Amino acid sequence: MDAPEPTNVTEVKRFLGVVNYYRNFIPNASSVLHPLHELLRKNAPWKWGESQKRSVEAVRRELASERVLAHFEPEAQLVLAVDAGPAGLGAVLSQRGDDGRERPLAFASRSLTVSERNYSQIQKEATAIIFGVKHFHQYLYGRSDPFILKTDHRPLVSIFNKNTGIPITTALRLQRYALLLSAYNYVVQYVSSEDNPVADYFSRAPIKSSEGNDVAPDQEVDRYYAIKFLDEVSPAITIRDIAQAVEQDTELTTVRKYMQHGWPRKIKCKSILPYFLCKTDLQDESGCLFRGHKVIIPTALREKLLTELHDSHLGITKTKSAARSRMWWPGIDGDIEHWVGACATCASLRAAPPREPPAPWPKAAAPWQRVHIDYLSIGQRVYLVIVDSFSKWLECLYMHNGTSTRALISKLKYIFSIFGIPNVLVSDNDVKINSDDNGQAENSVRTCKKMLKCILQGDIPSHKIDETLLGYLFNYRNTVHCTTGETPAKLMFGRHLRSRLDLILPSGTTHSIEEVPVKRHFELGDVVWTRWYNARKETWQLGTIKEKVGNRMYRIILNDSHVSCIRHVDQIIKYTGSMILSKER
Repeated sequence: MDAPEPTNVTEVKRFLGVVNYYRNFIPNASSVLHPLHELLRKNAPWKWGESQKRSVEAVRRELASERVLAHFEPEAQLVLAVDAGPAGLGAVLSQRGDDGRERPLAFASRSLTVSERNYSQIQKEATAIIFGVKHFHQYLYGRSDPFILKTDHRPLVSIFNKNTGIPITTALRLQRYALLLSAYNYVVQYVSSEDNPVADYFSRAPIKSSEGNDVAPDQEVDRYYAIKFLDEVSPAITIRDIAQAVEQDTELTTVRKYMQHGWPRKIKCKSILPYFLCKTDLQDESGCLFRGHKVIIPTALREKLLTELHDSHLGITKTKSAARSRMWWPGIDGDIEHWVGACATCASLRAAPPREPPAPWPKAAAPWQRVHIDYLSIGQRVYLVIVDSFSKWLECLYMHNGTSTRALISKLKYIFSIFGIPNVLVSDNDVKINSDDNGQAENSVRTCKKMLKCILQGDIPSHKIDETLLGYLFNYRNTVHCTTGETPAKLMFGRHLRSRLDLILPSGTTHSIEEVPVKRHFELGDVVWTRWYNARKETWQLGTIKEKVGNRMYRIILNDSHVSCIRHVDQIIKYTGSMILSKER
């Protein structure tokens, strides 16, 4: 009944939105609203006259009459619709009849205090919910069936949803609001502004509050917590210092403007984007901004607070822990890491980093391209260990003449005469070729040392040690290596080394030598020239093939002396003369 008269076309449309929502309950609605619709015609001049006033008064009476308002029925479904505008809060309590239509029980509105007008939009909408619930407490409290709570601010649906729980980073006021609502049985629903015209109207045309206090009843609590948290941050920085710094901070000034008047749909400014991503958690109290229970530190005070956070020279993790319970700004974790990392005191007392393992060598492309060498000492004996990087072929040479440069060169020449000169020879550039930094040869040194220890434990004579070591090396070279998946001999020579163990295999599975066909072939009884050797000279004698004793060997009887001999095909020439002549001879 005390709603103000419209003063422009926008307010007329908002007023008509309420009327149209309950149009079915108003008799002769078209004729009653005709003067107001005249103002909405295109190019119609604004003229607020007596007919318009009478139309508004008639609508007020109808909306307050028994045709529109309903008597409260405890068993009916209750619907509480709320909304927050720039200057006020609105709420409508309705109940649904058997036909599904909503009829209002009561309307409520009030103006925002000066401090409440600085709230962010989400906090204004939440305040509207609390206002409506408290105003209609006698209808809503203690119901077994939940009432429907309608809001046109979607983030509040998740914050006040009983099934999900309120996030811990939510602003303090919203956390307290959620605690207050937990005493009621309700279901929160999102509704668009177009479908919530009644509450929207009352929030934009509120009745002025009769209370003279410009501070909302719950704001004194928030102010107490704000001061409490700020006191915990630093005794050298007061709430007044932070409030003054916020006013001079360009970023935070822009954030406060968006919080009061609404955020845009997208943010392109990189410095404002972090605040946009957590906009539902932001809160403005006593000139300071909060993210949940954490105070947002302006740029001018961040370095001072970093100094105090690291005053005891704690590590990065503990410094972050101390900051997370009190303060926040975009990139605070990175700033703490850089600050602690640049502390000269901490650096001077820091322990040395762990020793890095030897750098791995790239894989060799072929055998004997890169060879690693190292010395091995066991007892009084020194050995030179040589390993091929590609095949893992291992050599272990006893240094009879010590470890001098000349002795080393002598052993390397011996090895190079067998395998050739490698592309790269790797040692650790130390005179003793210490194995600590020569990672490729270090494993081979351990392998050879194990071999020699096993030999020495067998009480083998000293002159037999090297001979026994050759057997160990033979088995090592003929065993599959865990790194390459092949035996060193296979990778080095392209074949396995034949060992005594191969003798147990059937003859068909052994690696036999392929026989090459003989070009010169002789039959039994053939007359041939054969090579004959005596003390004076070598001659060719005439004989006859009597027996084949091998693939290329024949037993021959000399025609003159009937002496037998065995000759290779290379020592036999087929006789092509006349058999008669041979018989005569």
